[in-house]
Amino acid sequence: MKTNLKANQFFRAENGAVTVEWVFLAAALVGLTALTLATIETTTLDTTAKTATKISTMGAVD
Repeated sequence: MKTNLKANQFFRAENGAVTVEWVFLAAALVGLTALTLATIETTTLDTTAKTATKISTMGAVD
């Protein structure tokens, strides 16, 4: 009887569900941050390469 009561209390508790939700939200935030940083890195490297090419083709001004 006591075991059934503890099992019922365990299955009705929502503490574990809240923890899982926070872990999921944290993982989603980390994933979105990584995706954003990868996009910014690609754009920055592309812009840097274009700028370097433009500067090298302009030549020196006396």
